[in-house]
Amino acid sequence: MIIKDYENEEKYQTSRENYIQRLKKISSLNSNDDYDILSEIINKGLEQEANINSNGIIYNILISYATNRLPKKQLNQPKKYNIPYINSTNLKSKIKIIRTNDTEIKFRLIVGNYFELIQKLITENHRLKNLYIDLYKGNSLGKCHELCAKYPQKDYNIVTAYIPDIFSNLFVLHTFQQKNDKVVDLSNNIIWNKNVFYNLLNPEIVSVIPSKQLIEDLQNHKIHGNLKDYFANYQKIKM
Repeated sequence: MIIKDYENEEKYQTSRENYIQRLKKISSLNSNDDYDILSEIINKGLEQEANINSNGIIYNILISYATNRLPKKQLNQPKKYNIPYINSTNLKSKIKIIRTNDTEIKFRLIVGNYFELIQKLITENHRLKNLYIDLYKGNSLGKCHELCAKYPQKDYNIVTAYIPDIFSNLFVLHTFQQKNDKVVDLSNNIIWNKNVFYNLLNPEIVSVIPSKQLIEDLQNHKIHGNLKDYFANYQKIKM
């Protein structure tokens, strides 16, 4: 059964907690390191029994790196640090490359290091200062709806979609910014080529809102309740 967090939050949370406990039992590992547990399950060929989603896990790994929860030195040595599904990486240049058995994934960081942070603080719009600091510190994680509403980019669309969790039948509601072939995954500090992002996550689109329309709705106080409700139900509201 497919469970989507926004549509059934309680069942989603319960299922996810149960899966985490099952992972520990299936792996037979007494570890609090999720990557150790996942790697053990994968190495034993128990992915189907554990009901894990490989693309969801890869996305989670990249998010952890981009928001400073997974150190660069560990992602640079995926085998040594038991990083599942990642065979090799190239994180030296602005275009980051992650190689798996099936594909090569390229992406950029919005704020990649301290030097880039200082450069942006000096040269770019002052109102973005707190955003860049939060991205650098990893404080933006889990704030996709809030940040996309607070920092809409001109001529972009605000897209809300269900994307996979690390478990095959669990999906989370996520909001990002998109223009032509560019996806700005704002809360996760990542810039993607649209095809790369969509091929990895196959997002189930819930709403697409032009940034101009979002700004007008905010200015005219047309957003009632929380932002997540607005993004999730926008298409219904406009019908």
